[in-house]
Amino acid sequence: MTLNIHQKISLAVVTAIMMISMYDAVFHFLLWLVHILFESAEFILDHLIEGLFEIGNRETEIVVFYILLSLIGSAVYKLYCALPRWKDTFKQNLEQQKTETLMQWQEMSVLGKMAWWSFFITTVNCWLFLT
Repeated sequence: MTLNIHQKISLAVVTAIMMISMYDAVFHFLLWLVHILFESAEFILDHLIEGLFEIGNRETEIVVFYILLSLIGSAVYKLYCALPRWKDTFKQNLEQQKTETLMQWQEMSVLGKMAWWSFFITTVNCWLFLT
């Protein structure tokens, strides 16, 4: 199923409104998910290193800490190096979306524009009513 630009914009607006109105629940869920993934990786690494090298619990914790620290550090460095490329790509995509939206807006009839605005205003009113 292919969505046209107005359907994509409407979907993005509804998603943004839901994210704004429920930001605390979304943020809490994402933090919980990151925590569970980190604890799972730490648990697996603990048992793997303890069984592989037959060392004590304290030494295993130290080894796992430095392994995870180096993994997180390398991931942050790679993210830092990739940010300029992502920024340029994001700018190009945003400019292209803006151009397509303006072209389609100019091609719409007055009735279509009124329908789009009424949907948008109804969505905002529902959001304000629910919050």
